[in-house]
Amino acid sequence: MLVDFVVPERWYAVDETAKVLGFSRDTVIRLIKSGELEAMTLPTKPRRPKRVYSSRRVQGAEIIRFVKKYTRVAA
Repeated sequence: MLVDFVVPERWYAVDETAKVLGFSRDTVIRLIKSGELEAMTLPTKPRRPKRVYSSRRVQGAEIIRFVKKYTRVAA
């Protein structure tokens, strides 16, 4: 399982998080917006046009917490 290689202190981009979880990029963004997965939104640079999208990062510890919460362990 890829989650075994997640470093708790590292911040992962949405695409990297999707790859680790086995979800699509859109699903990860939906999970972030719904609050099921916590992420940090990177600030935009001053005097730059506002982005159409938000650049988000998910901490490795949050990915591990999410997997533990939503994964059933076979008995």
